Amino acid sequence: MAAQCRRHPSCCYLASAEPVITNDESAGTEVTTESRNMNTARWVVAGVLAVGFALGGASLILMSKDRYRALASTQHWVDDFSPA
Repeated sequence: MAAQCRRHPSCCYLASAEPVITNDESAGTEVTTESRNMNTARWVVAGVLAVGFALGGASLILMSKDRYRALASTQHWVDDFSPA
């Protein structure tokens, strides 16, 4: 006997070669307009955050030693390294 699917143990098998058609409404295959809009909004927010973090990291990497040292008095550790 083939291994059963953990999500739907009563209806499908993992090693089954033929597609399993089920009327189980708990499968969550129906996508509403509201959930699609929410997913789109989440992707947009994630994209904006990714771009922001990438630009912030790139600006710190590309900044000169003197300019980085001038950011705050706590940045004294940059004196331990030679300029690039």
